[in-house]
Amino acid sequence: MPPRPIRLPSLDALLAFEAVARAGSFEAAADELALTASAVAKRVAGLEERLDQPLFLRQPARGLSLTPAGHEYLPQVRQALALLQAMPLHQRSSAPNLPGYRLETTAQWSSTPNSYLTVDCR
Repeated sequence: MPPRPIRLPSLDALLAFEAVARAGSFEAAADELALTASAVAKRVAGLEERLDQPLFLRQPARGLSLTPAGHEYLPQVRQALALLQAMPLHQRSSAPNLPGYRLETTAQWSSTPNSYLTVDCR
């Protein structure tokens, strides 16, 4: 029998959880992540559902606080995120001849005729 695939939480959910834990609110985490507070809350709720336990106590008068499970999970998430951040995904110096893409388009919003927006992706 082949081994069962491991179902991991999404990276987006882990980033949202860590940001909320650090910032203390969905709104502050949303500002940091350039998302809406609702999107951050949904990511955290999905992670809580996946783990089958709440990570935050939601108290209207007192705001958010970590549950015991959240306190236990947070250092593990931070360690995993630090490991991912330390992994070199691509270094230009080691692969200078990788093909890139160049996108040119007419800027429709410009008042200058024949204006171009050029994006180099390497």
